[in-house]
Amino acid sequence: MNTSALPAVITEPTQWEKIARPLEKARILAIDLEGNGYFRYPEHICLIQLASEKQVILLDPLTLKDLTALGRLLENPNIVKIFHSCDWDLRSLDRDYGFRVRGLFDSSLAARFLGINEVGLGKVLKHFLGVDLDKSKSLQRQDWTLRPLNPESIQYAALDVFHLVELREHMLEQLQKLGRWEWVQEECLRLESLRYSPPASPDETFWNIKGCRELPSNQWALLRQLNVFRDQLARRLNRPPFKVLSDATLISLAGSPEQNLAGFRGLAAVQNAKQLPQLREILDTKPPKEPLRFPKSKNSLPQRLSAEAKKRFAALKQWRTDKGQVLGLDPSLLWPMRSLEAMALDPEKRQHELQRQPGSEVRAWQVKVFSAELENLFLSNFNV
Repeated sequence: MNTSALPAVITEPTQWEKIARPLEKARILAIDLEGNGYFRYPEHICLIQLASEKQVILLDPLTLKDLTALGRLLENPNIVKIFHSCDWDLRSLDRDYGFRVRGLFDSSLAARFLGINEVGLGKVLKHFLGVDLDKSKSLQRQDWTLRPLNPESIQYAALDVFHLVELREHMLEQLQKLGRWEWVQEECLRLESLRYSPPASPDETFWNIKGCRELPSNQWALLRQLNVFRDQLARRLNRPPFKVLSDATLISLAGSPEQNLAGFRGLAAVQNAKQLPQLREILDTKPPKEPLRFPKSKNSLPQRLSAEAKKRFAALKQWRTDKGQVLGLDPSLLWPMRSLEAMALDPEKRQHELQRQPGSEVRAWQVKVFSAELENLFLSNFNV
């Protein structure tokens, strides 16, 4: 794609109305989004890229306030929607507009079911189409809030969808040859249920700050206060928390609250916002009499395994690993680990997993392909 053939960025409602009507009859649409999470807080969608078999369209949601027609296109199950690694996109569409996607095809997921382990868009396009995605590294992290978009940014965004329709055709042919098209269809159907979940509050996420465990327990309460302060200031400044105060800065302040802030590095955003007095007040707060307790980590297994259960679990994991090697697939695609754990713990309940009863993460295609093999493994090796 050269700059002379770049698509226009649609900013006027009348422009979008004229384009949206014909798209309702499209067979297939490729979709991608650009957000501003590296520069703004909280983040939101700043550009929406669409590609049909005939054209590439860029929508500017910062100026187009009514995207109802896009919601109808996304929810129409008769139009195939191609995303590449759809997780963030689906959650963002739900968060910003309440949109749902039907008829989903995720080319990143499909690549995994075709035995590809490096599933970045550039790697996948090179493998299946021989296309070198020539995209500037400097544009990978840019503030998509800024307008006007320059030609390089427009080209970067357009290339994310330009090849996806052709890519799906190649993938579909190979998946059908391998008998894995049903597998991918079911996995994509499951992805359609992804919804946005608000992040945990800052008075909980402080436990995840690197270095928290190394602090004395009587300083955890202060670290929590500092994390809340950072989040509030980040929202006020519309900047990501890590660009307001780094994790290392929070740990240093919590570890030595008495230090002089005047000569402390990493407080420029706080100082510019005239919040140093508030920060000083937080640091001078007396710690609670009872220190916080670190949350107990949840064991991966539902309960302590007996020696026999451990043997069963090891055998089941080995079965999955071996099967992955035979099929040339990541073993994690073949059967959920939690299901293997449940069967190892209580073989008498394995029918619940092998028949995909309610509550199980097992897929219908996995039951169809592997359940008889797993049942034979139990009968021949576990004396059950």
